[in-house]
Amino acid sequence: MLQVAKSAIKKIAEYFQDNELKPIRIFLHEGGCAPSSLALDLDEIKDTDTVFDIQGFQFIVDEDLLEKAVAIKVNYTRSGFQFDSELELEETCSVCMSGDCG
Repeated sequence: MLQVAKSAIKKIAEYFQDNELKPIRIFLHEGGCAPSSLALDLDEIKDTDTVFDIQGFQFIVDEDLLEKAVAIKVNYTRSGFQFDSELELEETCSVCMSGDCG
C-alpha cells in the first residue's frame, strides 16, 4: 500500500511543470556514510514493480521492498520528502562500521 500526502503531490506537480512526466520510483537508498533511507527517483517501470497511479502520477516500488515495508507513506515538509513505513532501516552506516570512513 502507498499513500502520498497532498503536500508531496503538490511538490511533485511543481517539479513536473518544467520537466517531462516520468514514473517516480520509491527505493531504499543505501551506501555512503549515511544511514539507509527511502528516497525518490525518476525511473522506468520494471517487471518486478508494483505501480500506483495517484493523482496523475505513477509511483513505482519494487515488490520485494513493498513486501518488507508493508505500507509506505510519503509526505513533504520544509525539510523535504519524508517517508514512513514498517521497514527496519539500519541506524548507522555500514561503511563507517567497517572502519572505512575517514
